[in-house]
Amino acid sequence: MKQTLLVKNLIMVAIFLFAINVASAQHEQVASSKDEVATEVKDSLVTETAVVDQKFDPTKYEFPADELNGGSEVATEKADYNPNPKQEDTASSMKTAINWLVVIAILILFIVLIQLNSVIGLLGEISGKPAIDWAKWNPRLMLLFLILFLGAGIWEFNHDSKFFFPQSASEHGIKMDAMFNLTTVLILIVFFLTQTALFWFAYKYRTREGHKAYYYPHNDRLEVIWTIIPAIALAVLITNGLKTWGGITAAPPTDAQNIEIYAFQFGWKARYAGEDKKLGEHNFRLISAENDLGINWKDEKSHDDMILTEIHVPVNKNVNFKFRAKDVIHSAYMPYFRAQMNVVPGVPTNFWMKPIITTAEMKEILRKEGRKDVDTWDYYVYCNKICGSAHYNMKIKMVVETEAEYNKWLSTQKSTYASMMGIEKPASETPNAVPADSAKAESQKTAMK
Repeated sequence: MKQTLLVKNLIMVAIFLFAINVASAQHEQVASSKDEVATEVKDSLVTETAVVDQKFDPTKYEFPADELNGGSEVATEKADYNPNPKQEDTASSMKTAINWLVVIAILILFIVLIQLNSVIGLLGEISGKPAIDWAKWNPRLMLLFLILFLGAGIWEFNHDSKFFFPQSASEHGIKMDAMFNLTTVLILIVFFLTQTALFWFAYKYRTREGHKAYYYPHNDRLEVIWTIIPAIALAVLITNGLKTWGGITAAPPTDAQNIEIYAFQFGWKARYAGEDKKLGEHNFRLISAENDLGINWKDEKSHDDMILTEIHVPVNKNVNFKFRAKDVIHSAYMPYFRAQMNVVPGVPTNFWMKPIITTAEMKEILRKEGRKDVDTWDYYVYCNKICGSAHYNMKIKMVVETEAEYNKWLSTQKSTYASMMGIEKPASETPNAVPADSAKAESQKTAMK
């Protein structure tokens, strides 16, 4: 019977380890072909999007090189492509061989442990008493595990604390971090107290000669204590959380600048209002290859709107983002600003915040922390929903700058309507009420004068 059970266990372990090794090999194969597939997807996206935007106005509208917020990355990946895959195949073979060696070593170790346990059992049968008094050793092992477990947890917590949230760059983010830290501290206190008590009791009340377990079925006072204390702690946490969340999700201040963020597979576009401080009408029924954002260009308020592929916001000023999606559900994720909002087709959403650290200031902070990619680092809005094959590359750069820098940048931007119509005058000087056809003619007359 024991021989049969041993054989069955060995077969099950071998199958399990083989499955792990196969899965690892499949993962390596997928990873090795990821760059090639990703490059093909990006190439097709850049080509198709360029063609669509060229239909907008092929003579006037220029497609930015980083329209998909990844154009430069595509070029970099092409430059880094290795036409000779032999080295990669050799490295993959080495990894596979190492994996098999690890599997064999684990299998041998498992066989040795099983045989050792069988020998110990036989010694117990021969001597007439158990070779190992588990009633004596289990409590000691519990105490040893407590020390090692908590010690390893403290070391891990301290060692990987660098991977916690980065410094918050928004006003509400500071409040969220404080709420998170308070919750974490309380949970850790409870965790260490309960786990220490659990393992210590297993050791203290171990089986010993002359000691009998005391039957202790109920204690009303103890029940009240460990019910009231968690209730008070949870009430404080929930109240604080509701207060913080209520402030974040409340209506934006009246002085907040409105910026519309459009999500599509697989990129973002931002729409800014012009001199009239009002965004033109939007209608999803107007979305087409020539009008991918669904803007009503007949609405005069849209004539000075600017559709851009980079977001700029002033520091210490309230900004309200209005999110719209063109195709599927996306999610705008801004980790440094502690902000995330679902972007749903047909259901506009919004999120407001006040950035408090400029891009330049955050770079200096990261430089002092020893970050190596500071020169290429920037704030980004990412998509946090798995929205398709190129989801991983869906992002748009966000620049936080001083108000003077922001106003200077905004003054250099040209309205999309003016770009389509070939109007050379800045958006601030373009008469919004002039119809489309006459606007171009009027601009030419003015230029001739």
